[in-house]
Amino acid sequence: MKDKRSVNVRGITLIALVVTIVVLLILAATSISMLSGNNGIITQAKNAKEKTEEEGENEQNLLDKTGNSIDNYVSGAYDGWNSAKGVNQPSLSSRMVAVYWTEDGEEIYSKIAEDGNPDPSGEVNPNFDWNLWYDYVAQTGTTDGTSKWANAISLDGNGTCYCVWIPRFAYKITSGLNSSSTGKVEIKFLKGTSNEDKDGNKISKEYPATNGNAMSDFVIHPSFVNGTANNFSNGEWDSEIGGYWVAKYKMTTDIQGEDIFQGSIPGENRRINYMEYQYALANYYNKSCNSHLIKNSEWGAIAYLTQSNYGRNGNKVSANNTYYSGGSRNATATTNVSQSSTGNPYGIFDLVGGGEFVAGYAGFLNRMTSGLDFAYAELPKITTGTYFRWRDDVLRNKMVNTKFITVYPCDRTNTETVYNYNIYANTKMFGDAILETTTVNNSDLNSWENISNIYFDFKKCYMIRGENGIFSYEAITNGGYGYRIVLM
Repeated sequence: MKDKRSVNVRGITLIALVVTIVVLLILAATSISMLSGNNGIITQAKNAKEKTEEEGENEQNLLDKTGNSIDNYVSGAYDGWNSAKGVNQPSLSSRMVAVYWTEDGEEIYSKIAEDGNPDPSGEVNPNFDWNLWYDYVAQTGTTDGTSKWANAISLDGNGTCYCVWIPRFAYKITSGLNSSSTGKVEIKFLKGTSNEDKDGNKISKEYPATNGNAMSDFVIHPSFVNGTANNFSNGEWDSEIGGYWVAKYKMTTDIQGEDIFQGSIPGENRRINYMEYQYALANYYNKSCNSHLIKNSEWGAIAYLTQSNYGRNGNKVSANNTYYSGGSRNATATTNVSQSSTGNPYGIFDLVGGGEFVAGYAGFLNRMTSGLDFAYAELPKITTGTYFRWRDDVLRNKMVNTKFITVYPCDRTNTETVYNYNIYANTKMFGDAILETTTVNNSDLNSWENISNIYFDFKKCYMIRGENGIFSYEAITNGGYGYRIVLM
């Protein structure tokens, strides 16, 4: 007979079930609380998502703003007048990088390479503030050092060139005209390539009447004007322009065989003895930007802007009597600022002391030809084609003005200084900071800044500027002087 075994079945009691349900509800409530609410996971995730999207949008806006700023300044997008700054905005070529300086002297570039150096093909620098780039300030009293002219670095294949922007302007000499007393110059910046100032007043290209030692009205500086109709007699260009770039320092040059390196950098100044070399080298630097040896008209524009309350405000520019551009070995823009056209890092240096060639000359062919032929033979790489048209013009007896060179009239049979100066004075040339800032004193010429014994002797056919002051000039045969380029 089989045993009957009882099976003990264990079940969940009602109490246990209730406790389990309560625990599950508590856990669910806790989980829901963690997921929702102001501090919940879902809310935090949502906030993080929104913050990420907002930061991404802000970053994109910054990049778009920076990109638009670059586009506004790069050639091709140039639209002239900057109403906020009251001046024509600088036009950057594709090989230029904008630069400014911090209070600590650090250079800040608009575009940079991975190593942080300026690079026009590099990344946009998010730390570059376009509002700090420049500010042409009208200073009051005798104050200077607060006007910031726009600076850029041209990184052409032939070398690095720091440049300063000279915007289109009209000028008026209010005292010292045609005298040896240092006078005052007023400046009005003009809109785009027009003849209008910021208030809509129209300025003439014709020289105004004079009243004693002052001009009665403003005149557009000829270096910004289309001079094709009058054969570039005042050093004009071949179109109306909104401004141009001038080398910040005298050029340094290194010629190694057929390899030629040029730059406008502080701390070094290698002189080239022949003016013909310098003319050719300046034209060679950047053909696409019409680089050329600075003309007297462009020097005059710098001198007048420097003398005005947008520059040194009547204060003298200190001389650089060293062989180093920028005033000393290993100089930077923040050293030797008394030698700057603005009294701070933003101006043009090396304007006074040592002298430099400008593209102004008289027609003494017998003194030019040998030097031109020598330069032509020594620099075959750059003196062919359009780079050295001057030589060909001279050798063909074509002593004419071009947009690159200004011819000064003279009597080639008479080399007396005042005699030839009076011939020049009768032409009524203006804007070059010579005739307007000089007077005849017996057998001598005296200029602003109390500069005397200035020579206008055209048996010496080349002209130099800046040896004794920004208003000094001298005609010479040749010699070891520096040079400076202009980029259009």
